[in-house]
Amino acid sequence: MHSDRINQGGYGNLRIIVACFIVAIVGISGVFFINHSHKAVARNSTLQTASQTTTPSDNTTSSQPVQGAQKYLVIKEWGVQLPYSSSDTFSYAVTAGGQSVTVGSAALASKDLTCATKGAGVIERFTPTDSASVYGGQTVADSAKQNPGQYAYINGYYYLFVPSQSACGSAISASDQGQANNVIKASLINVTSTN
Repeated sequence: MHSDRINQGGYGNLRIIVACFIVAIVGISGVFFINHSHKAVARNSTLQTASQTTTPSDNTTSSQPVQGAQKYLVIKEWGVQLPYSSSDTFSYAVTAGGQSVTVGSAALASKDLTCATKGAGVIERFTPTDSASVYGGQTVADSAKQNPGQYAYINGYYYLFVPSQSACGSAISASDQGQANNVIKASLINVTSTN
């Protein structure tokens, strides 16, 4: 009888050891599964992010801006900015005396280098009492009242867009020239202060 008790006690201890071993295996398997699942999710999100950033429509390293993206031609010397939505990029050069700027178009310059500093028209700036004509007569303020869509007014100055009358280079079509002119003309209507 005494030997039966020893065997039963041995089986009891063996059952506890086996149960602990099973619990340990299940626990280790669970930890391994959870770690593997987290790594798979992280790997999938990295792959998904990488595929999103390499699609042509989302490529942020492109030198061509997205059509419709809001950009500004900022004329620092005058403290104004002209908002526009175009794939083109514009620059400017202040003329002698600072009364006007000549606007250049990157799209036109890419077709003909002589358009690097010109081609998208000229913006002139006037005080209200300046003469609207080189021959004298009516003031700019009076001319602006008679032609409200022709001038933009901000910060005490009137601004007038003068389109380029001819192509800035031999490789530029009238359509290309007109498109650059139209973007700047439309942006002048919405001129805002940079201050």
